[in-house]
Amino acid sequence: MGWRDNRRRSVCKKIMFTPEEWEQTRRIHERWARNIPVYRRWGDFARQTLMHGALMNVSVTLASDPEVFKAEPHHIGVNVNQTAHCAGPTGGSCSPPPRTRSTCWQ
Repeated sequence: MGWRDNRRRSVCKKIMFTPEEWEQTRRIHERWARNIPVYRRWGDFARQTLMHGALMNVSVTLASDPEVFKAEPHHIGVNVNQTAHCAGPTGGSCSPPPRTRSTCWQ
């Protein structure tokens, strides 16, 4: 019985690195494995990178002023509440109030 029996992936390929390339690859894998559970194993990380092309690093920098940052979740919360009101079980009215002659001329 060989090592390939009962395996879903039976093709094995070797890849060679220079010491510098391996160090860079190891650092990238460690960073991704720390944040994304799917990439914890080296084989999964390498397979996904090869199958889907380049990986993207996305970094988020918060504003240095906390008040600026706090305003954004508030606006998002207002939008979520409005959407929940429209989609709620009572079917709340989401259309603007009808315009009357008095509001049109103001």
